Amino acid sequence: MTAAAEIFEEMGYQRASMASISARLGGSKATLYGYFNSKEALFAAVMMTALEEQGEQMLQLLEVSSEDPVATLKTFALRYVSFIRTPELQATIRTTSSSGVGNALGVELYELEPKRAWDEIAGYMERLMEAGVLISAPPLRTTYHLKGLLEAGIL
Repeated sequence: MTAAAEIFEEMGYQRASMASISARLGGSKATLYGYFNSKEALFAAVMMTALEEQGEQMLQLLEVSSEDPVATLKTFALRYVSFIRTPELQATIRTTSSSGVGNALGVELYELEPKRAWDEIAGYMERLMEAGVLISAPPLRTTYHLKGLLEAGIL
């Protein structure tokens, strides 16, 4: 993962190859393909590893029982906005949305971590609805509205 991250950073996604990564490792492409079925899958794993810790810290904000859920949501929102502005995440977004990469990479990246995270956030929203803190609405839809509000003008 470290060697792949270095190659992607040095060469960029388009120019990086499984051959250059395996050469850096001193192994074979066949071995590398044994772990990752494509360059896209390897890139997705590298990017998710880099971003996972920050994402987990944000989700932990919502696990804490709070007397003030509005303050909790505000703290989460501020942390999320800072997170989506990090160079690592911006590089991932640029790479997955650039021409030539295709939609499969974006879907693969989303399925690895963000989808799970937004499902957890929807669970938090649902608990707030059940407690009467928020009005009742479809939790996942409510969560995606929050996501849209937080990302507007940034992404």
